[in-house]
Amino acid sequence: MKRNFLFCVLLLGAFASCKQSGSGVDVDIDPRDQYVGTYQGGYSGQITTGSFVSSIFSGSAIITVAKAAAPKEVTLTFVYNKGQAFENTEKLTAELTDRKFVIIDKRNETVTLGPSTYELPYTASGEFTEKSQIAMTTSAEIERGGTILKKVAGITGEKK
Repeated sequence: MKRNFLFCVLLLGAFASCKQSGSGVDVDIDPRDQYVGTYQGGYSGQITTGSFVSSIFSGSAIITVAKAAAPKEVTLTFVYNKGQAFENTEKLTAELTDRKFVIIDKRNETVTLGPSTYELPYTASGEFTEKSQIAMTTSAEIERGGTILKKVAGITGEKK
């Protein structure tokens, strides 16, 4: 009986020490890997002064997602209107929580309205969908002399 018990303990120990990788090395899977790549899509938004729409804008967007240095962060590089007169590039860092993210390194958005330029407090968040897409919303808002100046935008893309 002692022999059978000892045999069972050794057999269970052997099973418990087996590794799936086959190389004897545990491999950690980085959840960011599934989001890394290039997404092609577009953006649209508007600038409002009080209840008056001052400007409506839209265009194409190419979003490149890469792993950042910190373990729960990704770098998002946006190229707006590639190859057109108003091409613009922006690189932001986002902190991931599951599929959702929040932009952590941009605090202000510069908005020009007529001859004046304003620095508006900025927030942005988004998520990676199950259908290999990215969706992000941005908002920048400030009150000036009792009137709210606000810029909102949406950016979407599909992984290529």
